[in-house]
Amino acid sequence: SCPSSKMAAVFVQEHSATFMDRPVRMHVVRMAESFYAWVGDDAGRMDSLAFAIQTRFDTLPTSRDLMQSGDDGLACGMAARLSKRSRHPVFVSVNVEDVDPPLAAFIERELVSLLQSVEQSAAHRASAHTAPAAADTD
Repeated sequence: SCPSSKMAAVFVQEHSATFMDRPVRMHVVRMAESFYAWVGDDAGRMDSLAFAIQTRFDTLPTSRDLMQSGDDGLACGMAARLSKRSRHPVFVSVNVEDVDPPLAAFIERELVSLLQSVEQSAAHRASAHTAPAAADTD
């Protein structure tokens, strides 16, 4: 087991979008100190997985493909950019057929928005749990 000094909530958000009549499904999971983003179509498969993390040794996040997918580094590049934006380690899985540059840009914009939404939800929920209880007035 992994030692942990605190229990952190996991936040999951799903999103569906359409780009030029192509359905795109997204799931973002915010864990204690990282994100996992899955992007796919109606087939629901997982053919790629990339990871990126910011280190103190470089201004750009270090990124690696964890599952070779033949996507020409699409997931790896997205993971690096999302990690830099969010300042958290990020796992990204992109599972959409025939991703061209406009579709890739659309997917990344949608993921940025979704990550921001998940982060805001997590921060709101955390502040609600730490807010002092109202005084009882009888």
